[in-house]
Amino acid sequence: MKLTKTEQQRIIDWVFASGRDLDIARYNYHFLNEDKMMVLHTLSIYQNKDGGFGLGLINDSMNQSSTYFATAEALRIIVEAGFDKNEENEIYNLVFNKTFRYLQNCKEKYFPLTDKKNNKFPGSSFLKAGSKESTICPSATIYGSLIVLLKDNNPYHKIINIRIEQLLKDYLEKTFDNSEVSKDELKSISFLLKILKEKQDVSVYLNKFSNDLNVFDDYDKACINNNLVPLNEEVVNSVIDNRLKVGLWNHQYDWGSNAANQEIAEIKEISKLALDNLLILRNYNRLE
Repeated sequence: MKLTKTEQQRIIDWVFASGRDLDIARYNYHFLNEDKMMVLHTLSIYQNKDGGFGLGLINDSMNQSSTYFATAEALRIIVEAGFDKNEENEIYNLVFNKTFRYLQNCKEKYFPLTDKKNNKFPGSSFLKAGSKESTICPSATIYGSLIVLLKDNNPYHKIINIRIEQLLKDYLEKTFDNSEVSKDELKSISFLLKILKEKQDVSVYLNKFSNDLNVFDDYDKACINNNLVPLNEEVVNSVIDNRLKVGLWNHQYDWGSNAANQEIAEIKEISKLALDNLLILRNYNRLE
C-alpha cells in the first residue's frame, strides 16, 4: 500500500493553507530540496532569550517559557534537517550555542520532563509539575542530538557519555506494560538508539525496544520505531489507514474544562503530524 500522489497533495495543500510555517519549511526542505536554513529560521522564532525553546513549539502546552521538553523537540528538528557538528553557518552557530548554554544551566542529573511553569497554562497533564517524572524523556533526545551537533573537542562529550550509559541502564530496567506505557519515553529512546547505532553495538537495547513496541497499537508502533527494527506490512500500512476522511492525521487533546486555545493547539499538532508521518511513509517507501 502507498499513499497516492493525490492523497499527498491534499495533505500538502492543507499544510500550506493552515499549517505552521515551521512545517511548511520542513516540507520544502525534505521534499523539494530547498535550503535547510529556512527550517532553522522558522524554528528560531520559538527560541527564548535564555536559549531554550518554548513560545508554542510544543503543542501539548500553552506555556511560552523555555522547557527542556520543547528544547528537545527543537534539537530533534535541527538534526532532522541535516545539521551536524561540521556546520559553520553563523546563524546556526548562534542558535545552537544559545541552546547549548541553556542546557548547561540545568543542575539536575537528567533534563526534567515536567515543569512548574506548565501548571499556569492549559496543556497536557503529563508535562505539569507533580506528574510522573522521567529519566529517559527528554534526556535521550537531547543527548542524542548533542552527539550529532556538538563538536568533537567539546569536553561536555564526557558528561554526555556518562549520562547516556546510566540512561540506557535505566531503560533496560524499565518495564513497559499495559498499565504503564509512555509513548514519549520510547520515542526518545528510539531517537537516541538510531544515532548510537551508527557508532556502537546497541543490540541488547534493540531487543528490549522490539519487545516494548508490542505494547502499542500498529499506528503507534510505526510512529515510534524510527526504522530501528523490522515491521510487518500491516503495521506500516496503518500509518496510511489511520487518517480522517479529509486525509489528515487527527490528534485531539483533553485538557479538561474546555481549556482555552485547545482547538488551536490541535490544529498545530495536526500540522506537525502531517510532516512527521509523511517522513515516516517516505522512510518506508510508502509514498507513490
